[in-house]
Amino acid sequence: MTTIAFIVNDSNFFITHRLNLAVACRIKGYRTIIVSPPWPDLTVLKKYQIEHVETDTVRERNSVISQMRLFFTYFSIVKAIRPDLVHLITAKPIILAGIAARILRIPVVAAVSGLGFAFIGRSLRTKILRWLVGKGYALSLNSDRNTVIFQNTSDRDLLLENGSIRWPALVLIPGSGVNLDQIDVRSEPTGSVVVLLPARLLGDKGVREFVEAARLVKTKHGDVVFRLQGKIDEQNPTAISLSELSDWVAEGVVEYEPFSSDPNEMFGSSHIVVLPSYREGFSKSLIDAAAAGRPVITSDVPGCRDAIIPGITGLLVPARDAHALAEATSALVENPALREQMGRAARRHAEKEFDIRIVTQIHLDIYERALEKT
Repeated sequence: MTTIAFIVNDSNFFITHRLNLAVACRIKGYRTIIVSPPWPDLTVLKKYQIEHVETDTVRERNSVISQMRLFFTYFSIVKAIRPDLVHLITAKPIILAGIAARILRIPVVAAVSGLGFAFIGRSLRTKILRWLVGKGYALSLNSDRNTVIFQNTSDRDLLLENGSIRWPALVLIPGSGVNLDQIDVRSEPTGSVVVLLPARLLGDKGVREFVEAARLVKTKHGDVVFRLQGKIDEQNPTAISLSELSDWVAEGVVEYEPFSSDPNEMFGSSHIVVLPSYREGFSKSLIDAAAAGRPVITSDVPGCRDAIIPGITGLLVPARDAHALAEATSALVENPALREQMGRAARRHAEKEFDIRIVTQIHLDIYERALEKT
């Protein structure tokens, strides 16, 4: 039986963004294995007979010793499983497990779902990290056996320009898709307009700009509700601290709610969705918002602008510009007819471009082509 192994360093990310691929592989008849940190609930995996190999991947351990230990963990797991193909997701598995797979001469499908903190920051430390990550990608990905999936052309072109990757077997897939059967288009809730930022609480998601824009909008529209909804990720270098969040809530400028796994509840209780991120791979929250029929305001940066039709399904603003964000937000707050028009267009756009069934089939086709190289 053909074996495909998925290797990822964040189980929750895999559940929300890639679990459909593992299920599709199992339905197709592949032996399917997920290699990841502890899995929160094995029910779905048992249902589809998907195997799980647990790794002790603690994200904040970034020392050279811990990375070497993780490399040998991946190497020993891949050597023991001997999969016909590995699908690597996020930077650390792509680099470390990718090098292991290259040594073991196993074909790789690598999903570059954004370039992350190293390619956003401007400090000397991030520039050094950017160089190291680029060299790591080159070591792991520059093989004729490998296929590299990008979610936007900017990330692809950046890695091409710095020599991290080569042209053969590069594929562009806009996002991880959305299950249109599970997300409803609901009428706007009654009462105050709710502006939602659904993201991890990180500085590079534009959270501080969102808060400053809220202050500006509230000087004119005091009853508008600004809601932060997402995971508090204190392990990330740009994390918003609990004390900073508490101060904002105490000030009354924003509300905070934890991440919800129910997109209908999260988007259905809002009027406008905002993501003022500095850079994304291809924002899943934006395509989920489109499926829910909500207008979007987002940054004119890779992975955000790609997810909307500017002026049709949402509005673009410059990154790191709270005043522009406030102006765009006020424009939609004041125009419910425009919100409704953009929301309808957003749903149509999601149906045409982001249907998870289409995205899944594209991946299955990629696996088949990659397996031909074995």
